[in-house]
Amino acid sequence: MAVLGEQLRELRARSFVGRESEMSLFRTALAEPGLIFVHGAGGVGKSALLEAFAHLAAAAGRPAVRVDARHMRLGPGTMPTVTGGDRPVLLNSCLRCPVTCLW
Repeated sequence: MAVLGEQLRELRARSFVGRESEMSLFRTALAEPGLIFVHGAGGVGKSALLEAFAHLAAAAGRPAVRVDARHMRLGPGTMPTVTGGDRPVLLNSCLRCPVTCLW
């Protein structure tokens, strides 16, 4: 019997539709360094898209590091250091985080 959390993840994955161009862009981006900035009004599906990106990264053998900016102390040099190889970083809620804290 599947755990409730697993069932919900599977349901979300099955109900995610569209965004083929974004998914293709992310697949390509996994092969080289770079930055993809996902932005839009609240409620348009940015977090769902990042979740789909995380699944693609894991399927490619590069599990993503997920960071929720709502729980970060803001300011220069506050991005966490990623260890354990070349892993994509998925930063959610970055509208709270000024651009200067990203570099």
